[in-house]
Amino acid sequence: MIRTPVIPGVNDDEQSMLEIGKFIREELGGDVVQYQLLPFRKMGTEKYATLQRPYPMGSFETPERAVWENNLTRLAALIKEKYGLPVVAGSSRKLDIGG
Repeated sequence: MIRTPVIPGVNDDEQSMLEIGKFIREELGGDVVQYQLLPFRKMGTEKYATLQRPYPMGSFETPERAVWENNLTRLAALIKEKYGLPVVAGSSRKLDIGG
């Protein structure tokens, strides 16, 4: 399984996602059970505060669920169509790998 956090303004565009999909297909042979596009979440802020260090992702905001869900679903469909990868939006969707 491969996971990519999709960060607004960093890699949430079609070109970035297609480049990652191309890498998975060409460099990894596309041999993945599932590729998950994950919404950006601010995690670790308390840990950084405890360490009295600036949080490196502090300027990034988590979009509302409807916004990131729509974007991730759109990007997942694009990657699936272009590279045929088993890609899903989010981590709660699982693929049936039985067979």
